Amino acid sequence: MRDDQTPIVRSSREPTALRGAELVLRLCVGALLIYSGYEKLRDPVGLVHAIDAYRLFGPTSGLAIAIVLPWLEVISGACLIAHVAAGGAALVAALLGLAFVIAQTTALARGLMIHCGCFGDSAMTVGPVTVARAAGLLAAAVATLVLVARSAPNDASPPAASEARAADGDGLP
Repeated sequence: MRDDQTPIVRSSREPTALRGAELVLRLCVGALLIYSGYEKLRDPVGLVHAIDAYRLFGPTSGLAIAIVLPWLEVISGACLIAHVAAGGAALVAALLGLAFVIAQTTALARGLMIHCGCFGDSAMTVGPVTVARAAGLLAAAVATLVLVARSAPNDASPPAASEARAADGDGLP
């Protein structure tokens, strides 16, 4: 630290509180994704119909989404819970949340009275509640992503001055 810089004083609870918040968010978002994916896997035909009802994709794309989406949810949820590739899993969760918000918002704007398909055979019709729920997933996933990224070690830090000199070949320690 240079002399002209003042140290940043932080509460000794902050790291523990942030780690706790990250853990809770990872577990909650992960569990929600696993449950959602599992319910979709139980009724693949219903999922294809739910995706088709949004009228956003053709039959081939809709089928591909129905095949990939539940597994993407289950795997990213498991990664969040296990804290394996948690940053990538949180990013996937955030992108899924964004896609769900967009799909449901466009369905509402077009006046479609369809089942959201959020948890497999859910009979809940797309509306403000389902959009808010999808937005909640998006917000929780983004917060998880931020906290996971904050707690990750900074591997991109510049090398120490002695390492830089050694790499230059000047032989000085």
